[in-house]
Amino acid sequence: MSEPETPTAPRAEDPLAGIALQPAADRLYRAARAVIAFVMRVAFRRIEIRGAEHIPATGPLILAANHPSGIVDSFSIGLATPRKVHFVARSTLFDAPWRARLLTRLGVIPIYRKMDAAGEMGRNADVFRGCHALLEAGGAIGIFPEGITHVDPQVKEMRTGAMRIGLGAEAGRGFELGVRVVPIGINFSQPGAHRSDLLLRVGTPIVLARHAAAYRADPVATVNALTDALRERIESLVIHLDDLTQAPIVSAAYEVFGADWIADPRILPEIADEATRRIEVKRAIAQAVEYYGRFQPAWALGLQRRITAYRAALECMRLTEEMLQREVSALPLLRQTLPAAVAGVLGAPLAGFGWLINRLPRHVTSWAARRFAANPTQLAAYELWIGIQAFAASYTVVFLLLRRWADLGRAEAIAALMLLPVVGWLSSRWFALIRLWTENLRLTAYHALRRGRIEQLRFAREQLRRDQHKLRALVIGEPEPEPAQQTAVVAPGAATITSAARADAYRTTRYEVADGAVAFTIRIDERSAALDALLEAKGLDAWAYVTAHNPHGELRDADSNAAANAALERELAASGRPYFRGRGAGTSDAWPPEASFLVLGIARDEAVALARRWGQVAIVAGRRGEKAELVWC
Repeated sequence: MSEPETPTAPRAEDPLAGIALQPAADRLYRAARAVIAFVMRVAFRRIEIRGAEHIPATGPLILAANHPSGIVDSFSIGLATPRKVHFVARSTLFDAPWRARLLTRLGVIPIYRKMDAAGEMGRNADVFRGCHALLEAGGAIGIFPEGITHVDPQVKEMRTGAMRIGLGAEAGRGFELGVRVVPIGINFSQPGAHRSDLLLRVGTPIVLARHAAAYRADPVATVNALTDALRERIESLVIHLDDLTQAPIVSAAYEVFGADWIADPRILPEIADEATRRIEVKRAIAQAVEYYGRFQPAWALGLQRRITAYRAALECMRLTEEMLQREVSALPLLRQTLPAAVAGVLGAPLAGFGWLINRLPRHVTSWAARRFAANPTQLAAYELWIGIQAFAASYTVVFLLLRRWADLGRAEAIAALMLLPVVGWLSSRWFALIRLWTENLRLTAYHALRRGRIEQLRFAREQLRRDQHKLRALVIGEPEPEPAQQTAVVAPGAATITSAARADAYRTTRYEVADGAVAFTIRIDERSAALDALLEAKGLDAWAYVTAHNPHGELRDADSNAAANAALERELAASGRPYFRGRGAGTSDAWPPEASFLVLGIARDEAVALARRWGQVAIVAGRRGEKAELVWC
């Protein structure tokens, strides 16, 4: 799947000939979606979809997502909506006749890229016209604006095709179509790993009709601004690092701290299911690490060194973070020995059979996928395709053996096949029991023979726990532990606001809006009738009050604050969201008022991400008809 190049003059041949460009899903599409959904549920440990209510059930729609895993990304988006989605794909996928027939029947749209078919790019004009006609009929298009597949925890620069298609369709109908561009974040807990978790986060849509005036005045600038806004929204839905050099430390920190954070009810309390928590916790760790990497680089470098040394010591002793936390001694181990031995002897035949029919195909699938995949982005697709064949072959062999040597009828053999997944599960439990007993045996030996080394590792882990608390304090909005009562948040010598007074300062501030005819004041924990009326007039629900002044609680000079706020305003203008100027006025004469912006139509997580980019500690946010809330960043 890919992103369209700029169309040039069309050629006589119609590249969309035979493609079923129709909004309604036919029987083939519904059958393919059902099969793919089943395979995806088997291939992934858990699949969670958050924000599916942002995808409208009818009307013209463009679904735009990041692209970490090739064709599996298209399958993932197909799970988020029952609607028929016409995906845009590179033309080379249509080279094989059998594949071209299948993709054509499923409504996949070919795009001719310069890197693949420079001589065929003239056909893209017809492709764009076909996309416009599909949107006019109320259809849905799926597109990956990055234009490339990659596994980096970073949203790459986006191409403008999604917005050009959507705005082109709207312009052709006087901006009365109602095209919505819905951002989707595709997240894997362990990209490329077998039985990973898959989390789809669906963001708030961009309604293109609201940008009609801007498009008529300057189409190119509007397309570019909305593409930037789309990228910003997708960044807020995935694990995104501006600095990719931080990726190794994020992965290492998640491996060490992840289990504690997932179990901590104070971190992301609104998320209950474990699969979503795993990915959201990794995302929170990434944001915290990048924050300190930008504003406290010396501490972040020290964290990287400490975690690297700790993990190297664990690997040297063939231990894991979970194993180190166990309290194992000789007597409890002896109590485990007899049950483990009985289970080991009695369960070995069943476990061996389960390994042959379930685990062996899985190992073959993993080995073959890694052998044939040209890069990590293809692993999931190869595992799906090879896994289907491997398990089909395994179960077919068992079925034939049952029919021939066990003399079972077809119905009995099919019933026996239905039990094979249960046998596989029991086999995995047997191997887990044996592995646990073996690990405890090794731990007991270490306690007896290398206790000093174990204690050194545990001491290093306790040292890292202080780092863990620092990261967690940023995520949940708690003040960092301070060695003295008046320790400030930033380096000594700078004018700062202490953490003890910070919350009170925010709550007593008047958040004023004064921009032309719009003038009112917002207060935390209070409703604003004027703000509700403004939101209703704009047809929006969410809002946030943000600034770029005095990042990290450090009082900056007027010129620095003015430059930062001007840059923030340019970013807001490029996003296309309505915003109004104002100022946050506190009660202390020592802290001057801060020029700020009331932004309408911005989701809370997007507002938090925006504020973090400008070094803000907190924002004020809310929804129409509700009280204003203080939200820690």
